[in-house]
Amino acid sequence: MVRLIPAVTGGLEFSGQIKVSAQAAVSRSKFSGLEALCSRMAKRPFNQLEIVLDSLPSRSGEAVGRITSLCGIFSPSPTSALWLPTKDWKIDADRGSRDKYLTAKTKEDVLDFHRIAEKPSVFELHLEISTKMAKERVLDRYADAFVRIIPESIEKLHLFGCCDVVEPVVIPQLKTSVLMPERFQIMMNIKPPAYPELGDRFEALHSLMFGSRRLCEGLSSALGEQAKLITSSNALDFAVVRLASICNKESASELAANWLIAGPDKLAGA
Repeated sequence: MVRLIPAVTGGLEFSGQIKVSAQAAVSRSKFSGLEALCSRMAKRPFNQLEIVLDSLPSRSGEAVGRITSLCGIFSPSPTSALWLPTKDWKIDADRGSRDKYLTAKTKEDVLDFHRIAEKPSVFELHLEISTKMAKERVLDRYADAFVRIIPESIEKLHLFGCCDVVEPVVIPQLKTSVLMPERFQIMMNIKPPAYPELGDRFEALHSLMFGSRRLCEGLSSALGEQAKLITSSNALDFAVVRLASICNKESASELAANWLIAGPDKLAGA
């Protein structure tokens, strides 16, 4: 999943730090190069991986602004080969260790209860930039970057996802501004029985959506003039759907109901 990072950073390669949660333990280390990191993490099961990249400016000519922070959190599904199953955990006696075990065990039990054989893994990428560009222009730039820089190997992941701009929310009591991207955390927005449908549908409409070409073509066709389809020249089975800036989300949701899992118009029998 970290192969997505070059698409949002202009193709730059750099180093950073990782925090790996495996069993109830957390280990921290540094890495240099995303390919080396992928190879390294493929050799050991874990339960969550957090990546913090060293800040770098975007490439000249592709810049949307200065990158001030970049953090990615990869949560493998209990149905993934990367997941460390709780039956292999060694639990310490402390409360924190038991709590982490119970949280992981619950994720496994939910899938067993609903007889779900496949649940998508989730990669959340939070990119903070300092820019003078308007929100819609930033999204246009990233839509173009996705289809130009995404490698052909991305098709093997059966990737689907969304992207949007989250502006800081001012909290007067704390005298600070914070980002609140919770509404994009897909697994918080749908019920477990719908997990197998993800990949064939989006959970809701977003300003920028991407995935298989068939999925994006269907969604774009349903939305008509309220969306634009952008296909990739590198990966044959990858495309992006960009909602129009004047898109009416309520009417668009009705048009796209057969392609959506969540929403006010949800769709029995769709």
